Amino acid sequence: MRAGDTACGAGGDVQIAVSGLVRTRDGTVVQGGAGSAAFWSAACTHSAAGGNIIVQAREGEGLEDGLLGGAGVPDGEVRLELNPELTVPPPSLTVGTSGRVVSKVIDRGLAAVGQVPLLVGSEARLPEGTSAVIELAGASNLAEPFEDWVAADDPAALVALANAQYLRYRVTLTGRVFDAPELDYFELDLSPED
Repeated sequence: MRAGDTACGAGGDVQIAVSGLVRTRDGTVVQGGAGSAAFWSAACTHSAAGGNIIVQAREGEGLEDGLLGGAGVPDGEVRLELNPELTVPPPSLTVGTSGRVVSKVIDRGLAAVGQVPLLVGSEARLPEGTSAVIELAGASNLAEPFEDWVAADDPAALVALANAQYLRYRVTLTGRVFDAPELDYFELDLSPED
């Protein structure tokens, strides 16, 4: 494992914290990133420190030879902090990110007014704790705001959009730390009676 090098700044650090045993096998190396001293260039006229290695654990085996500070001025430090009482909180798997796509305004045409739009189908892979939400909002003219978003998979809610000539859709994808949803496609029928 190696932290990132930098062309003009300090090398990246590596920090490992475990509420238990940390063991390395022969040939395993954990190294800090190289600072700018290792990559002297016209764009960077100063040297910088190498990245540090910090290992915190209850106990460790085979760590002495495999921990290397990154090259730099000065070289990165190696700190091995063994503490039999160390407690490391578990990672939060509920933290995540989300993103949203909103379509341009879609004119269904006057013939579609009075018809309830339908979500015909969709295909998504949703790991546990993730979601892909498809919503619609409508307006009877372009001067109206698109404010009242309804779930596209709720036929009862879509009735509110029957008299809207203009529609927009939005898709919100929400993931969690190690998992991301994938929405391959969705199909809307904006004038199902035609």
